[in-house]
Amino acid sequence: MTIKPQPLYIAHNLSPAYQLRYGWTGWPSEGSFPTKPPPPFLDQLAELWEKDGLRLLEHAWSPQQISLTFSATPEISPVLLATRVKGRLQHALRQESKPIKFSRKLALRSIGHNTRETEKDQGQASILDS
Repeated sequence: MTIKPQPLYIAHNLSPAYQLRYGWTGWPSEGSFPTKPPPPFLDQLAELWEKDGLRLLEHAWSPQQISLTFSATPEISPVLLATRVKGRLQHALRQESKPIKFSRKLALRSIGHNTRETEKDQGQASILDS
């Protein structure tokens, strides 16, 4: 009788590391951003971004610009990242009665070794885990 080997890694008990990293920077359309919000504000936003496949790693907040660093799952496109970050941030500020219009310009940078092979490998891991 032959015993069939069982896989060591099964999708439901894995939590893969986010390997793709991006820097996002936004500027106000006019005027300036409100003072840096208290930690619960960013904590709540981070939870929402996490549901989108984005993990907030670092942030820098000033009246002139907001800079955020994220890691992302492979299925998140740069366009989706840019829209989700700005949309959720703008909505949260409106909810706090601090509405701000963002400039149409923004900066989105790939950070680290986000090579085509890294993205392909990460994408394959996601497919195999599902």
